[in-house]
Amino acid sequence: MDIQVYNIIHILGIMALFMALGGVAASECDKCKKLGAILHGIALLLILVSGFAMFAKLGTMGVKYPGWWLGAKIAILIAMGGMLTVAKRRLLPCGAVVGILLALGAIAAFLGVYGRTFGAE
Repeated sequence: MDIQVYNIIHILGIMALFMALGGVAASECDKCKKLGAILHGIALLLILVSGFAMFAKLGTMGVKYPGWWLGAKIAILIAMGGMLTVAKRRLLPCGAVVGILLALGAIAAFLGVYGRTFGAE
């Protein structure tokens, strides 16, 4: 498949992830929280699979990323995965959850766009 298809799937997964977490954080309805949790899992799977596919495709095209880059992206994905529990159990206020998610998303986007320029050989 073309790398642009993986990129579209990746962005779709990111949009679904933020939509699901925002819905879970803001909703009082148990049915809505369940639907948000299902969408959250599907979104994480889309992000993970398409991300690794793009990483492999770029590797065959000669694009090199520093070694820490993949670990940082996976750590952010795991943190966003854990935010479902934080949002669902109301461990933090809704505004704090949204702020943390926006910060994690901004860091992930920055690494996606500029990550190769830091420490690459």
